[in-house]
Amino acid sequence: FYCEREGVLFAGDIDLTSSGPWYGNPASNIEDFKASIKKLIEIKPRIVLTGHGEPIKEGVTKAFERYLQVFDERDQMILRLLTEPKTLEELIDEKPIYRRHPKPVIIYRLYEGILLEKHLQRLLEKGLLIKEGDTYWNPWA
Repeated sequence: FYCEREGVLFAGDIDLTSSGPWYGNPASNIEDFKASIKKLIEIKPRIVLTGHGEPIKEGVTKAFERYLQVFDERDQMILRLLTEPKTLEELIDEKPIYRRHPKPVIIYRLYEGILLEKHLQRLLEKGLLIKEGDTYWNPWA
């Protein structure tokens, strides 16, 4: 929701925190999420309110741009992890997105897997990975 007169945007779960972005819902789509963030940058809000954290009153555009970079940073991290073939389960064990799996571990592993699958699919579509059976591999690393 955007109040144009005041320049205040309520961005919901686009929270701009260091733990985001989160797209762990099976229906989420990385490219759609990125497009939404780019639209919010175009709005040029003065203040951003989110469902998590404090209001952002300074450096709003930079905060959105930094949030966008996370997608590509995660792609690059996954490519580095796949210098040798690994299964999705082996990648989840590495905890590249959450860095740790606190209790309830099963939930963090589930979401880590969903997020990783989205990146793996994206990297396969870009021709940056090879999938052989259940393993993924970056032969160009």
